Amino acid sequence: LDFFDHIVADAGYGSEYNYTTIIDQFEKQPVIPYTTYQKEQKRKYKTDPTKSQNWQYNAEDDYYIDHLGVRFSFYRYSRRIDKYGFKRDFKLYRADKHQLSVQLDQLAKTPSGRQRYMQVNPTWNYYKAKVKATLSSDKGKAIYRRRKYDVEPVFGHMKRDFGVRRTHLRGQRAVENDTGLTLMAMNLTKLGKLIAQAGTKLIEKGKIRTIISGKSKIMVRILIFRGRNLIVNSQPRFNLW
Repeated sequence: LDFFDHIVADAGYGSEYNYTTIIDQFEKQPVIPYTTYQKEQKRKYKTDPTKSQNWQYNAEDDYYIDHLGVRFSFYRYSRRIDKYGFKRDFKLYRADKHQLSVQLDQLAKTPSGRQRYMQVNPTWNYYKAKVKATLSSDKGKAIYRRRKYDVEPVFGHMKRDFGVRRTHLRGQRAVENDTGLTLMAMNLTKLGKLIAQAGTKLIEKGKIRTIISGKSKIMVRILIFRGRNLIVNSQPRFNLW
């Protein structure tokens, strides 16, 4: 994490928990759209009077006025804890019982006759505004644009050419090993293509000497000196050239 300042991902990872972890714990800048980011950029959303984001807000007295003219005053704080133990703090606003007119008094009630409520998550709104500013900037656009050709092709290659769409193992260690072997196979494929282009070469590093012929199938020899030698030969099921 010390080698970069931004963390990029698609909208599926834009959550309050992830933003909190990236910004507060890792002290990095997320370049991750939240789920409704694209929708909020449309004129229809910005002009929708039913959205609380478009309501009139009085910061001094802490109250909202909706598109019908109903005033919602701050009522109390609320906290929710999800199944993972993450805490979210909300501010609840309740429609005033006494509005400016009798008609508004009726509009302030639900069909069942109770006062209407609305809630706001200040922390979530803060993170959304911060991420929105980043994604709207020229630098943020350039960083997020790179994800399309730096990251996505890897998963497309994994699915299309290697047929790997999911792991069939359970447990973090098992999944890491399974994914690691897949990525290793992908890297070996790239190595094979490079070797095929270069022809026969002698690769020598320290005590490891391996001769690879560009006219044959990939043959990779890995020697790990840790008490004893471990030799691994890798050969694809098909020719790459």
